[in-house]
Amino acid sequence: RELIYRDPEIGSTSPMPLRATPRPRVIPRAVAANAPAVGTMLMSDVYRGLGNVERGTIEQLRIVQIFPKTTPWANNPWIGAGGEENARAILGTVPVYEDGSAHFEVPAGKPVLFQALDKDGLAYQTMRTIAYVQPGERVSCVGCHESRMSSPPVGRALAASRAPSKIEPGPLGGTPFSYVRFVQPILNRHCVTCHGGAKPEKGLDLTSARSGAFTASYASLTKSPSLVPRFPARNQIQVTEPGGKIGALGSTLMRQLRAGHKD
Repeated sequence: RELIYRDPEIGSTSPMPLRATPRPRVIPRAVAANAPAVGTMLMSDVYRGLGNVERGTIEQLRIVQIFPKTTPWANNPWIGAGGEENARAILGTVPVYEDGSAHFEVPAGKPVLFQALDKDGLAYQTMRTIAYVQPGERVSCVGCHESRMSSPPVGRALAASRAPSKIEPGPLGGTPFSYVRFVQPILNRHCVTCHGGAKPEKGLDLTSARSGAFTASYASLTKSPSLVPRFPARNQIQVTEPGGKIGALGSTLMRQLRAGHKD
């Protein structure tokens, strides 16, 4: 390699030749100044792409906002055990109609993903990408992880004849999710009597003591692939099979709690 140019003040590793050009025409803003701060989404049939999930199982969509990370290193600071996780907020839920369709409002300009929920709020599928709308924009999709080669089903979706549903905020009210704020107090009230102290039962420490980047309880629950199933890292290429195995439906912890574990 031969040195061509070096500037002690400015990095020159990727130079781009420039020349003067006429200023392009300014395209006027297409969104009205008084446009609502929401858009609408129409889903034709949530069951298209859910495998053999029985119709009538999915009753709601959960809408989760994803916050961008602006730190130089994606996994510093750590947000979840997966390493490069994004912080998020559960905005709430919207209903899914009998034919599997849904029509709902989404806050504009916020990256969101969706989860298909049963009557107990357990997710059968989680969206692995994000979507967003501009103010006043209307968009649609075919289903939930449906084949990208598929088209909307023939016939009018039931939800299309209804006004768009507003998001039901739920108990968190759209607040950014915090394990320490929302989960740890439950463990403190109900679990640390047995799963705490010098010799926690089953070796499962559910206290708020510091353990590396997280609390002892978070480290204990996420180190087991069966207690709290999860992907080991965000950027690995993976396929989420329908049925909710990666989530609450596949969680040994949830099965034990729902069965009445020590009341």
